[in-house]
Amino acid sequence: MTTLLVVAGDLHVNGTVALSPDKYTLDDGQMFYPSKPQKWINRKWAEFWQHAEQVKEQHGAEIVTLITGEAADINKHPSSQYITNHSGDAVGMAVKVLEPAKRLSDRIYVVRGSEAHVGLSGSLDEAVARAIGAVPDANGRYSRFAFRGVIGGLKVDAQHHPGTSYGRPWTRGADANRLAQIVIDQYVRGKQLPPDLVIRGHAHRPSDSYDNHVTRAITLPSWKLTDSY
Repeated sequence: MTTLLVVAGDLHVNGTVALSPDKYTLDDGQMFYPSKPQKWINRKWAEFWQHAEQVKEQHGAEIVTLITGEAADINKHPSSQYITNHSGDAVGMAVKVLEPAKRLSDRIYVVRGSEAHVGLSGSLDEAVARAIGAVPDANGRYSRFAFRGVIGGLKVDAQHHPGTSYGRPWTRGADANRLAQIVIDQYVRGKQLPPDLVIRGHAHRPSDSYDNHVTRAITLPSWKLTDSY
């Protein structure tokens, strides 16, 4: 069977400049509606999943979805750019946003993001992962600090933090190439075969090593606009 791997991370649901539900009733009964920029992000999210559905139907594929952390967000940094500080509402909004993933995916894996955004030990990501029926790990946790496994015949290594970054547009790709070689070295030193694909998030800026190494490294974009922080 053909497998379509769908990856997304850094959704930051609950931020006022991030992906959001089209409407949501908060704990005190107040109704949240997205801003104009959020409506634009939401349209792109809908198009993203519409495309995944078209590929699924065209190829009779199974969809395996990998969320690389920070599905919901309650930031420890002082900020006015949050809808609520109620963790239940933050999780509820993220679950609503992820309804297309839950509907279309045959399997979902969730990796935990930064504690600064998702709480101690990734508690928000764990709550979201449980609610959307993510595949649990060997210890019964529905989210994990790292995913290592085979998807569609590819050996995949995914976690939130890349450990590399780039600062200017003309240096994009250098970080992904460094990441690819770092991971290859780590696996070889551990006497293991390197993965085919490395996926990371966190940086909010996409980067790709393409076929420059035996391992391809990809850092994902975010679903959040630049905030005041």
